[in-house]
Amino acid sequence: MCKYRLHEEEFVRPVVQVVEKFDDVEVFRISELKSESISKLKSESAIVCGTALRDFEYCRADLSFLCGLRYILGICAGYQIIAKLFSAKPEKMLKIGVHEVETIKENPLFSGKFRAYFLHELAVVKLPVTLDALAVQGNEIAAFKVRGKNFYGVSFHPEVINREIIENFVKLANQRTE
Repeated sequence: MCKYRLHEEEFVRPVVQVVEKFDDVEVFRISELKSESISKLKSESAIVCGTALRDFEYCRADLSFLCGLRYILGICAGYQIIAKLFSAKPEKMLKIGVHEVETIKENPLFSGKFRAYFLHELAVVKLPVTLDALAVQGNEIAAFKVRGKNFYGVSFHPEVINREIIENFVKLANQRTE
């Protein structure tokens, strides 16, 4: 899906390095999936990674099939995808660098104030009723959860700093009850 080779090195490989120590984790490219292949996955969870600032191909793709999963962590572009699937409208907001994030709602991924690395051009400022804000950074919703689902979005990059957020998501998804 992404035509920029750095995408793999910057945004995918660091996430793979975090999750590869866990059982029941598959790595796949979103461009290789179709709605009918979701049912063939061993896992019912996914982490949708970020992408290069100039790569907006994901904006044109129909990714509604992701809603067939039980657990999703959307990072940066993944956050934007989940936001759009649940009626939020990301706005232009260039943010690059390390900034303090404040948790505003208890959740299983992170808590308190922490510093996080941001690299994005779009972020959610206003949430529809389908999403709950979990953390903020300035006037930006830095993290949200979809109401009634185990779908999370973070506008920052926990694969750079805060890798424990990715680990906490994988542990949450692996603890699910059938």
